[in-house]
Amino acid sequence: MRKWQGTLDSRITAAGIGLHGGERVSIALTPAAAGSGITFAREGGDGIPASYEHVTSTPLSTRLSNGGEEIATVEHVLAACFVCGIDNACIEVDAGEIPIMDGSALPFADLILETGVRTMEAPLQHIRVLKSVAVEEEGKRVELAPFDGFAVDVEIDFKDKVIGRQRFRANMSEVNFLHEVLPARTFAFERDVEAMRARGLALGGSLDNAIVIGENEVLNPEGLRFKNEFVRHKCLDAIGDMALAGKPLLAHYRAYAPSHALNNQLLRKLFSRPDAWKLESGGDLG
Repeated sequence: MRKWQGTLDSRITAAGIGLHGGERVSIALTPAAAGSGITFAREGGDGIPASYEHVTSTPLSTRLSNGGEEIATVEHVLAACFVCGIDNACIEVDAGEIPIMDGSALPFADLILETGVRTMEAPLQHIRVLKSVAVEEEGKRVELAPFDGFAVDVEIDFKDKVIGRQRFRANMSEVNFLHEVLPARTFAFERDVEAMRARGLALGGSLDNAIVIGENEVLNPEGLRFKNEFVRHKCLDAIGDMALAGKPLLAHYRAYAPSHALNNQLLRKLFSRPDAWKLESGGDLG
């Protein structure tokens, strides 16, 4: 049970490649005051709150904007912050995208745990979901249901035989998300890469930072980290997107074929219904 807010014990830095822009990006995570939440900042900018209200684009990642300032691919670092108990931090980058690292959220979590998490003398508020809220579109569905904690239940169904149908269910109080979810890497089909690059996406993608799926096999020499790594990564993305609620959710996230766009629509729908949620201190997140 987490009752108090957390921040980083000290400033940490890293560098990597932006998945979509292909630029080299430096990133710094710094401690922040209690109640300030998580913000993203570029040099000379005003900063962007990590909030669903600031999501302006969702093609293959979640992009936040505030005025003329934009930062994309925020979901992995936000998932790491959520799992590690970071409620307040400033995430500084020198480009328009968070580095993809190895395609998972584990490198960010490792950095956070290496420097340490400092418990703050400020009560932690949670957002408790009181009534189920769902969004459906073209056979896809995402939902937040009441739950005394945080859990995920995600299913995907690809016609491609390498992935096929996969489902992953986990309650944060029973499953260690650090080891079972955060290491899952992003993925793409080899046949789609050229089209994505023509759209200015995946310019920094490689076998070092994504699972690439060929006609009949995974092309990465090391193979998969989990047999169902694909659906676990969808859970990772959902955790990062749900972190944009601004405070930890007490809810059961359920989804069939989720996407960043649907996840953002889900949070917008939740907060448009005052009867569907409430703020409360304390709560059991495992």
